[in-house]
Amino acid sequence: MKIDGNRMSLQRAGALLGILTEKPNFLINTALSDFLSEYFLCEALANKLIEYWEVDVPPNNAKPSKIIKCLSGGSENEFHTTQRNKKSSFKILDVGRLKRALIHFSLDFSQVSADAVFKSGKGIVHKRTARQLRNAYAHSLSVSARDEIAERITELMGSMSKFNSVISGMANE
Repeated sequence: MKIDGNRMSLQRAGALLGILTEKPNFLINTALSDFLSEYFLCEALANKLIEYWEVDVPPNNAKPSKIIKCLSGGSENEFHTTQRNKKSSFKILDVGRLKRALIHFSLDFSQVSADAVFKSGKGIVHKRTARQLRNAYAHSLSVSARDEIAERITELMGSMSKFNSVISGMANE
């Protein structure tokens, strides 16, 4: 946590740690259940982090579009200020907003790309992100997604675990 500036409050940090303790416990342990459990945690943490960022930087104070140094691999990406869903309890996880939240709270997620976990879209088989695989399996019980999860479980779990550990490390400071 930052001492000054964009500090994560103890209450917020506690809420993030609380999410980590709510890990779904599927009755059987398989690559698929482990993957889904870890992804659910990642998405819940990401959404909560974005929610906190939106409170700290309300839409009317949002900075105009600019090119910033991205934490997920060091390349420069253009992030446009997006219209936030007002009075909607359901928000689609936006990777650009997540990256801005990570930067806002000074969280170092540079060792693994946020895109590797959360990029959406169809994706390319054997190169799909955790989110793309979760969507393919959850929405259509895709056999190819299930098989890809099993084949790439170590890589996928590593990326998701890194994200969760960055959040838990920050919350424990």
